[in-house]
Amino acid sequence: MGLAEHRRGSWRSRLYALVFVVLISGSVWFAYRARDTGVTLATPDLGDEEAAVVAGGVDEAPGAPELSSVTPAPVGGGSAEPNQQDGDGARGEVSSDGFVATESGPGATIEATGTVMPTTTTPDSSGGSTSEAPTTTEPVPTPTTGAQTTTEAPPTTEAPTTTEPIPVPTISRPTTTTSTVPPGLIGRNLITNGGFELPELGRWAFTVVDGWTGPPGGLEIWVDGHEAVAPNGGRQFLELNGLGPEKASQTVAVVPGGRYRWSFAHRGRKTEETVNILVDGAVVGSVTTGPGRWMIVSGEHVVPAGRERLTFGLQAVDPGTIGNFVDDVRFELVGSG
Repeated sequence: MGLAEHRRGSWRSRLYALVFVVLISGSVWFAYRARDTGVTLATPDLGDEEAAVVAGGVDEAPGAPELSSVTPAPVGGGSAEPNQQDGDGARGEVSSDGFVATESGPGATIEATGTVMPTTTTPDSSGGSTSEAPTTTEPVPTPTTGAQTTTEAPPTTEAPTTTEPIPVPTISRPTTTTSTVPPGLIGRNLITNGGFELPELGRWAFTVVDGWTGPPGGLEIWVDGHEAVAPNGGRQFLELNGLGPEKASQTVAVVPGGRYRWSFAHRGRKTEETVNILVDGAVVGSVTTGPGRWMIVSGEHVVPAGRERLTFGLQAVDPGTIGNFVDDVRFELVGSG
């Protein structure tokens, strides 16, 4: 039963009590009047409940529900501490939903704490009514999704980095005079007729040889196969001791400061024989070779600054008219000195 129904029962109890009080008051008044007048009034036969009302002033009328049967409409959640009231016959109950009902003394009052929800009365099969508390569905809060705001940090502008150039110390070096070598001259043989192939002969002979300077009677030239000796290259070669220890030379144009390499093939005729290498008449080297095979001899010479021509020559050292075969003479520029 709801709290409202309980209150209606309480008011009915009070109304009944008031009626009985009026009746009793009237009976007393008539009794006094009857005593004064000598009239005796019959007291009505009251039931137990009515007698209890007259005797004790019970606040509940017949059929009124007990306080313990009062069940407030449930409210979701919540709790409350018991609300105890002082007074004669005071008692209190705490409902499961947090309401506190208290009855105190004669003419009891009902106090409740909490929120009372309206009830729905539904007739039952017996003709009575059943009070049901409505089902309250609390709305589920819907999370509000706001548009995500992205704040981009402003671009950081860095100050340009200036790199100071590192000073490079200047190193003073002594000035060296070097010649510029024309590329077309490198590797080109400056000796004319270095293989003694001109003039072309049919047999050995003393003759003036193209490009070479020799003794007045000429240079002795051998032909391939003479005395079973083969040249180093071509078909002719020179015997430097033709009429004695003779010299053969050539003057060539050179690059000042240029570095030159000289070379030739040498071979002894009967024994070991020696020949000197001359540059401008000065001996810059010598070689001794035995019979039986050709040896390639080579060396280098740097032309002094300011010199544009020089004379390269070979001089026989051994006396006599036999020996010192020479072939394939070269004098070529290889670079700058």
